Amino acid sequence: MGWISPLSFSTHSFYRCLGLHCIMSPRREKEAETCEIIGCGEEAVRSIPSTKLKGALPDASIEKERGRVRICKKHYREYKKATKEDRELQRLSWQ
Repeated sequence: MGWISPLSFSTHSFYRCLGLHCIMSPRREKEAETCEIIGCGEEAVRSIPSTKLKGALPDASIEKERGRVRICKKHYREYKKATKEDRELQRLSWQ
């Protein structure tokens, strides 16, 4: 088997070349991720560290204690409003 041009592959698959041989692998389909705050079932649009979320929104109960938490647009807006002053102070300290 000779070398295959990467342009000959479709956009729904990717390739990994090992020497002169290429291995085709199907691209994994992403499942729709939902907001990890308990009681919310909306589609997640962002992920933030769970410690920062707990600090900003202490009344929000989340599914996991460590790592990053996926949140929906509504909860991300609440998080941004709660951390607005801290982010402004941090930005000012840079100057």
